[in-house]
Amino acid sequence: MQKTIKNLLTLDHVFVTMTSMSIIGVLVLLTFNLSFLNPVARSLKTFTMSNIYYGILNASEEKESSDLITLVDMTELYRRDSIANLIEKVNAMNPRRIGVDIIFEGHKEDLVADGRLTDAFFACTDKAVAAYKLLDYDGSEFTNSVHSFFVEDVPVTEGFTNAMTDEARSIRRYNISYTYNGKKQLSLPAQIAKAEGFDVENCRQDHLINYKPIGFPIVSWKEIDQHPELIKNRIVLLGTTKEQGDMHYTPTGKMSGLEVIAYALLSMIEGFDVQEAGLPLMLLLAFIVGCLTNMIDTCFKQFARNRKSAVMVFFTTSALYVKIIYFSIMVILTWLSFLLYVKCNYYFDTIIALSTIVFTGEGRLIYKGILAILKKYNINIWKKSIYAHEI
Repeated sequence: MQKTIKNLLTLDHVFVTMTSMSIIGVLVLLTFNLSFLNPVARSLKTFTMSNIYYGILNASEEKESSDLITLVDMTELYRRDSIANLIEKVNAMNPRRIGVDIIFEGHKEDLVADGRLTDAFFACTDKAVAAYKLLDYDGSEFTNSVHSFFVEDVPVTEGFTNAMTDEARSIRRYNISYTYNGKKQLSLPAQIAKAEGFDVENCRQDHLINYKPIGFPIVSWKEIDQHPELIKNRIVLLGTTKEQGDMHYTPTGKMSGLEVIAYALLSMIEGFDVQEAGLPLMLLLAFIVGCLTNMIDTCFKQFARNRKSAVMVFFTTSALYVKIIYFSIMVILTWLSFLLYVKCNYYFDTIIALSTIVFTGEGRLIYKGILAILKKYNINIWKKSIYAHEI
């Protein structure tokens, strides 16, 4: 029993774990600094555990239908007077908010249609949020923008629709605000969330979008009269859901920009906003998991050393048990982080921890090599190691 406790509390586990993590650090530095490894670097930047989480969620659960947000598809609606008529119809059905994900840039030849559209927005300024686009980012702020033609005459609230994409052009985050000409500007979903009482002023600038398996009712502009129950007392987002030019990649697959806005909005106002663990916590988790992996491996070796059964001999000589132990720990860690993500909306990227488990064997070999060097130069520290008998 005392020997088991000694094997568990030895500093060897700490040194092996630190060696394993050092190997990972060296590999990461090489990957991100050698040009011929750029494809690998881009893959590492774009892959997160959230891909796996959403894969599990979408495979195991049917999507619930949101009882808060409705999408109105205007993919085939081009005339401004027709769009004005649609906005008037939606407003007459008493929605909570109206978000319009279309920028009506410049006047058209049909001034009557432009006038109708202006009047339609003027009639719902207390509910509507119009879209605009920020342009010309100089590294710290945007210096230009594109707005709808009527904003100078209509006191309508505006929100930008710029979306953040990663190296794979996938949208995982959505900005609550950007700086434009020295002033803080809110995004379209943030403006709607603010109107719903969400404290956007004291939130961090960007946040992870929670793509939980929740679907949004989509009503065609042609059928709006047939579904008043999907408009009344709901947040209604107008835009395109089938336009290829407005389709984006997300962790759950390809979806329209209007759906991305809906998920970003829902993440804010219903408490689905995902909190993300920082790098120090991820490194601490990797260190703890690495030490536990070494402890478990050591205990199993000690347990198996005195067993005479053919099965135990096979396991210890073939090192199959190591793979089983490592795989089991990786599965447990992945499921715990998945439950933390689903139940607590907290994202803990376990890539570093999982990599530490994978490289535990290599870390142990390098550590034994260091002990062998200490032995060669008669430095007695190696004698205190639990691996001394193996050197």
